[in-house]
Amino acid sequence: MFDGTGQLIVVKSPQPNARPAMDHPQPPESDQHDVNRMHSPIMREHSEPADGREPMPIWLIIVFGAMLLWGGWYLGQYSGHFRGDVLDERAADRAAYPRRDLDPDLEIDPLVLGRRVYTLHCMSCHQIDGMGLEAQYPPLAGSEWVHGSPRTLARIVLHGLHGPIEVAGEVYDDQMPGHGDQLTDLRIAAVLSFIRTAWGNDAPPVDPRLVREVRLEHAGRRASWTVTELREAEATEHPAAEQTTTPPAEPEPASP
Repeated sequence: MFDGTGQLIVVKSPQPNARPAMDHPQPPESDQHDVNRMHSPIMREHSEPADGREPMPIWLIIVFGAMLLWGGWYLGQYSGHFRGDVLDERAADRAAYPRRDLDPDLEIDPLVLGRRVYTLHCMSCHQIDGMGLEAQYPPLAGSEWVHGSPRTLARIVLHGLHGPIEVAGEVYDDQMPGHGDQLTDLRIAAVLSFIRTAWGNDAPPVDPRLVREVRLEHAGRRASWTVTELREAEATEHPAAEQTTTPPAEPEPASP
């Protein structure tokens, strides 16, 4: 547009979305101080820890180290030098009888071997003290069967027993499995010798050759025994077969 003198006057139109200019007053100094005071505790906080980056406590490192040292010591003491025959139950038998035949001159403590066989195969029923479990498994301590015929005991261990049996005035009616397929003649003789001398029992030990004779005598038998069958087998035995002592020592050579 033009003014009265003919000069051109340029008038700027306002922008559609323009806002009127406003002065932004500065906050008072007291407000600024309050803001700083409010944020100062936040500034003192530590940063949030990241998962998996925490250091392991010293006490835990000590515990793990002690367990590692103990484990190494335990393996060194009880590993048996990592030999394959350490946990083999029949390694002693194979070493003693490479052809699985009996050697009467073999020097071996049957009670040590018998205790081990008893622990592995018999203790779960007859218990560590040989007293068995009431109304379930008969006792071996003070049993007339343990003090009786060793051939009868060998038959029971070889083939098992079922049906009622009277022990120390009490009747038991359970089933005992046979161990003839698991134990050698040496081991059966050893465990029988052990139970005949343990817990106050006082009966002669059993010769492994006797166990072998009984095994061969009933080689075709697969069924377990009953008390009636055991008594019938005892009645047919020769009195000399009841002897259970170990083989007599060789006579001393005559002096020249």
